[in-house]
Parts: sequence; C-alpha cells; structure tokens
Amino acid sequence: NLKQYVTGWQGFVAGDNVTPEAGMGKGYNGGFIIDFVDEVARDAYLIHPEHQKAGAGIVEAAANGVDGIMVFDLSV
Repeated sequence: NLKQYVTGWQGFVAGDNVTPEAGMGKGYNGGFIIDFVDEVARDAYLIHPEHQKAGAGIVEAAANGVDGIMVFDLSV
C-alpha cells in the first residue's frame, strides 16, 4: 500500500531466497525490490511517514532487529 504515497514508484517484487549456492544467502531468507523512476522519488519514499512506520515493523519482525536487515540501493 505504500505505492499510493510516492510519485515515481514504478514496481515492486518480493520473494523467498531460493539460492542453491551454499552460504551465499548470508542468512537472509527473503527480500524485496522497489523500482523508482529516479533518486528523487526514492528519497521522497525514504522520509515518508508511512515508509517509516512500515520500516519499523520490518525491523521489529526481523531476526536481530536492524542487524537482520540489508539495504542495497542500485542505480541503473
């Protein structure tokens, strides 16, 4: 539902980590990707109160809290 709050959100995919490569998952069991039109849209999302609320819930649910989360921003 966060898409409705941010102009420039282009797509979202999520799923389980299913790598067959031993040790390469680094303990992460799933992930998601949000595609933004540009860095301005991404940055607007990062500071949005609804994102902050959703992020706090993810941190609370993660094993080891924030230490159980990896964020990776990729510019293509």
